[in-house]
Amino acid sequence: MPARPKRHTHQGPFVAVQLAPTALVQAAWQSFPETRARPLAIARDTGALLAVSDEARGVQPGQTRAQARLLCPDLVVLPPDPVAASTLYEDLLALLTAFSPIAEATDPLHGCCTLDARGCAALWGCREEEWTGAPLAEGVRAAARAQGLAVKAGYGGTPFGARLVCATGTAAPVDALPLGHAVCGLPAVTVAALADLGIRTAGDLLRLSHAAVVERCGPGAGALHRQLAREEPPPLRVWTPPPTKTVASSEVACATTQALDALTHELCRDLHHALAGEAVGTLTLRLTVDDSSVRSSSSDHHLPLSTVSSLHHAVTALSAACPVEAVVTAVQIRAAGLARPHARQEGLWAVEADRKRDRLARVLAAHSRRTGTPLARRWTPDPLSLDGWTYDDAGL
Repeated sequence: MPARPKRHTHQGPFVAVQLAPTALVQAAWQSFPETRARPLAIARDTGALLAVSDEARGVQPGQTRAQARLLCPDLVVLPPDPVAASTLYEDLLALLTAFSPIAEATDPLHGCCTLDARGCAALWGCREEEWTGAPLAEGVRAAARAQGLAVKAGYGGTPFGARLVCATGTAAPVDALPLGHAVCGLPAVTVAALADLGIRTAGDLLRLSHAAVVERCGPGAGALHRQLAREEPPPLRVWTPPPTKTVASSEVACATTQALDALTHELCRDLHHALAGEAVGTLTLRLTVDDSSVRSSSSDHHLPLSTVSSLHHAVTALSAACPVEAVVTAVQIRAAGLARPHARQEGLWAVEADRKRDRLARVLAAHSRRTGTPLARRWTPDPLSLDGWTYDDAGL
C-alpha cells in the first residue's frame, strides 16, 4: 500500500458560512413568520421533503410527508419558494463581500459560502502570525443576525477544513470523518462502493493514492481526496454580484389592489428611468406586509422588457402571483439580466442591403395583396401584449 500523503499545513485562514436552516426554510419564515417557532418542512405537492427546520425533531429531508408526520404530528409543510431562497443566498453573498474581497458561492443548494480571510488580520486588530479568522467569523454571524439571516460559521486552514468546522461545529481531525457526511459531497452510490472496499472514513481514503481513488470511484471521490490531502488549496472562485437595478418604496400603506397597482406603476416609471435605455430579462417583485412577512415572485422574459407599460404589465402579473390579504408596507422591484432593448442583425444581404431588402418587401407585400396570406411577419414591440412584443400580420 502506498505511503500516506503529507497532510496539508496551515495555509489559511478561510471562513465558511452557511445558512442554517437552509434558505428554503428561512424564505418560508419570511413569508409566514408564525412558523418560525413551529416544526416546519418544505416540500412540493408530490415528492419527498426538501428541507426541514431544527424544530422538526427526527424529521429528515428525503422522507415522505406520511413518514415525517409519524415522527412529528404537528409538522407544518409549505411549498418551496425558490425565488425568495435565491434572493436570501445572494443577500448573504453581498453581505460577505464587506468582510473579504474574495467570497465564493461554494454550494448554492445548501447555502454555503467560503471567504478567504488571508490578509485581514490588521482589520481585526490581530497580528498576522496569530490570525485564525475567528473574529471575522463572529463578525459575520453578528452582521447576518442584524440582517435577519440565521447562519453558522467556521474557520480553518483550508476551505475544506473551514467547511468541516462550519458543518460539525468542531475542529476535530478529519481521520474519523464518515465519507457519507454532507460536507464530503459524495453521492450515496459512491459511499456504498467505497464501503464495500472497506473505506468508510476520510482517514481510510487518504491511505490510497489519488490515482487509485479516481480509478476505482471516479472523479468525485478524486476531488475529495485532493481536498483532504492537498497542501495548497485551490483558489476560490470569486463571486461578483450580477448587474441589477432596484427601485423601492418603504413606509407606505397599500390596503387595496388599486393602491398597490398605482404605486407599482410609479415604481416602474422610476425603474425605466434608472435603466437608461437598457432592457430587463428578469424581474423580481418583493412585498412586505404589516405583519413583517415578505412575499416575492420572479419572472424571466426571453424578450427583454424596455417600456414602462411592459414593465408594469409584468409587475402586475407578479403581484397576482403572490397575493396578500394585509396592508403592504414596502415594495421593491429588482431588474436583472440587463441587456440592449433591441438587437438588429446587420449584413443579412452582403451587397446593396437596402435595395434588396426593399425589393423583397415589395414582393412579399404584392403576394399578400394577391392571396390574402402574408408570407412573413415582423416581430414588433407592443406594450399591450403579455411580454411587450407581438407579430405584425400586415406583412412587410
